[in-house]
Amino acid sequence: MGSTMRKMVKLTAALGLVLGTSVLGVTGAQANSLEGTYKVEGANPGATKKYTGTAKVTFEGEVFHVEWDLGGQAIKGTGLKLGDTFAVTAQMPDGKPAGIMLFLLRPDGGLTGRWASAGATKTGNEIWSPQAEAGAPAAPPAQ
Repeated sequence: MGSTMRKMVKLTAALGLVLGTSVLGVTGAQANSLEGTYKVEGANPGATKKYTGTAKVTFEGEVFHVEWDLGGQAIKGTGLKLGDTFAVTAQMPDGKPAGIMLFLLRPDGGLTGRWASAGATKTGNEIWSPQAEAGAPAAPPAQ
């Protein structure tokens, strides 16, 4: 087993312990609350320059799948939700170390979180804001 695969296995095992996935499941209603496309704004660990892009979340079986598009860089991840917490492991492109992300769901349907790559000593952050799906009615203006 390669170094990256061992790191991903360790991250996934830690994620399972944190969320107690052996005894807790996600219902359809909980899944639907996260599915959709989000505008992403984030910063790498120690960086002042921010990055932007999108994240698409889908639900299959008992897990979520996340696909980021960050300035043409495609990243795929697998996530679990427990209450107002959403955790995702992400496989970075080009052999970069895998990452783990931990988000809190906001009342407006967005997510705010932190992330770290395997072996890192600093964290980055991301803020996700829901985007209206094509054909869906726009949100009413703020009063």
